[in-house]
Amino acid sequence: MGSSLIKRAGITIQTLSPVSTIYHDNDALKQFETCRQSANGHLNRYFKYIGHEKIQYDLAGLYARPLQPRGSEADQNARLSQTNAIQDLVKLDAILGQIKQQERSYITAISPLIVPWMAICFTLPHVTLQGDPSVFFKIGAVSGAFAIAAQLVRKFLQLRKITPLQHKVRGLVRAFKNGTIRYRDMEEVMISSLK
Repeated sequence: MGSSLIKRAGITIQTLSPVSTIYHDNDALKQFETCRQSANGHLNRYFKYIGHEKIQYDLAGLYARPLQPRGSEADQNARLSQTNAIQDLVKLDAILGQIKQQERSYITAISPLIVPWMAICFTLPHVTLQGDPSVFFKIGAVSGAFAIAAQLVRKFLQLRKITPLQHKVRGLVRAFKNGTIRYRDMEEVMISSLK
């Protein structure tokens, strides 16, 4: 399969193959954290090499970063950090996409024991005579329904956290591609953890 390429000023980045797999959630989170720390390190170095000086007459929060002369050591280091940061950001995007794909199935979020428990507790009050056992079975059915709802809400909240992070990573890749990354604040571009 063809892989997508990001080209900017002679920089070519190859994305992860869609065939590459992430086996377990813990492995995916470990891969994400490792890649996130690497990307943040490269972003830190990139901003260090391009300079970071605030000009007084500019708008608040707007930073001007002078372009280093082409071919200077700082320029070469900035380009290397940029290339490495883009590679890590593309990997992060792929990892987040795979995590999102794995977690999309809401059925797997439900514990397999809760469904039969709820089904038994739901049907037994109708089979047995009214009385104390019937009340306990009804309570069991309601508690099973709440447990399923809680697990589905937890899964939804996990997915809700991943999507904005994936948009941020894609936005950073676009900012590098467009050359607008140098106008951003360093704290703004750092990628947060999923934990």
